[in-house]
Amino acid sequence: DKTALGGLFPLLKDADAEVRAQAAKVLGDARLENALTPLLALLKDDSARVRAFAAMALGKIGDAKCIPAVCEMLAANNDADPFLRHAGVMALAGVNQPKQLAGLAGHGSAAVRLAAVVA
Repeated sequence: DKTALGGLFPLLKDADAEVRAQAAKVLGDARLENALTPLLALLKDDSARVRAFAAMALGKIGDAKCIPAVCEMLAANNDADPFLRHAGVMALAGVNQPKQLAGLAGHGSAAVRLAAVVA
């Protein structure tokens, strides 16, 4: 029952990074479309683990609106953390928008271009 998952939204702002990460994971696994906005905000979280789980959750939701924010996260990571790169790839692949991914071929960040090709 997806309505029961509404209690997870406050946990996306919990002081504990692992709580935020796991809440993002569960919301993504449930593919809750109304989780899009709070998950996008988590792409800028202080914790790399939270950012990664949020990106993968966004990929499971599959809304193309997340592409610019995922690209921003990938560019900021600049391939420094392979887990974040993987999460960004999974987000882009989950959105499944080949034309938009092809459009990233001219992106200014090599990290974004690489993630788009892999996705």
